[in-house]
Amino acid sequence: MKRFFTRYIFILLAFGYFHSLGAFQIEFSMPDSADVIATARQLIQQKQFATAHALLDSAITLYGPIPSLVCLEIENVLEHHFTHKDFKTFYLRNYPQHWEESQTAQIQNSAIRFLRYPDRILKKLLEKNPKAACAYRLLGDYYNLILNNKLETYTLSRKEIADLEKQIVENYSKAVELGLQDKEIYLWLGDYYQQQNNFKRAKWYYQKTLDVNPNDPIANFRLAQIYYQEKQYSQAVARASSALDNFSDDDIYLRYDALILLAESYRELGEMDDFVDAIVEAIQFLPDQQRAYLLLIDYYDAKGQLQEAEQLFRQMLLHNPYDRPGFERLEKFVVEHNDFLFSENLFNDLIVRFENNDEVQGNLYWFRGNILWQQGLTEEAQQMWQLAKKYLKKCYPPNHPLLKEIGRPPGTG
Repeated sequence: MKRFFTRYIFILLAFGYFHSLGAFQIEFSMPDSADVIATARQLIQQKQFATAHALLDSAITLYGPIPSLVCLEIENVLEHHFTHKDFKTFYLRNYPQHWEESQTAQIQNSAIRFLRYPDRILKKLLEKNPKAACAYRLLGDYYNLILNNKLETYTLSRKEIADLEKQIVENYSKAVELGLQDKEIYLWLGDYYQQQNNFKRAKWYYQKTLDVNPNDPIANFRLAQIYYQEKQYSQAVARASSALDNFSDDDIYLRYDALILLAESYRELGEMDDFVDAIVEAIQFLPDQQRAYLLLIDYYDAKGQLQEAEQLFRQMLLHNPYDRPGFERLEKFVVEHNDFLFSENLFNDLIVRFENNDEVQGNLYWFRGNILWQQGLTEEAQQMWQLAKKYLKKCYPPNHPLLKEIGRPPGTG
């Protein structure tokens, strides 16, 4: 009876504190862990991350480190922290439900909760609960968070990347082994094994993703990539088509890549009309990307349809005069076909169109110099290269390696 009374008083005090953090009034007597989890999830949905953390932290103190409580606490921390200190201490706060000017001050005035060393907490949990699949998943998430953040800041060596990937693979694989079904884990592991060229293992994980969601566009696209590598072009067409049917509006680059893959698969199958249709759709979808233009230019070049190729060069460079592959392909084209008049006319049009853009001007003079050099006009080429350096020095630091390439005769490495 004394123990019951002590626990009852503890809960009342704890939830009185939660109310002071801005949570809604919670009325109950002696909640079980399932009630705590349901309430915490509701708070998280309302973006009351600090309050949810306080609730879970007190419940763990009361009930002990139950896997469901600990995992939800760590999940909330990893997904909703607003800052961290070297991935050792993570900080949470509450957010207003509506972002009006009068309410933004609530963020500054809200209580901040923190948690230290989530990885240590999870490892300790696993010592007593070695079959807690959620803990393995969250350990994988923790290492994945470090990997993604540090990759963005270029602060990881290859060995550090490999070590983190090993930790992620081990923990995600263990979670799957213990029966956890999570499409994000399946996709991560599929991508990992695809990058390792372990296509058999990668396909297994992508198929597991499709077992959870048969229309998952990323899994279908990744499978299409593997089937293309394996020269199973009909399968690649089917998977790429399924991906294209299900991409979201935000998946613009994945959609573009899938259209390219679909076109290349049709080309390998000899279905050239479908190849052209897919490539044209890719060009229309993202006209600022060069890759689709270059594939179609190669197609027209091989067929001897030089006028169509010239039109594509013009269209491509009007939309994207920044990327070098387009200029390099133009240089190769005009030299092979002795089509220097076309390149000169195109240069004159582009130099006027982009007269206020230093980077474009630098690219244009650079590749005009290359083409003049190919014609044997060495002095004129040197003049163009000097102009290219003048413009591009405004866009790049003085020691940038790209600047050293200007004036290097084409084909000399």
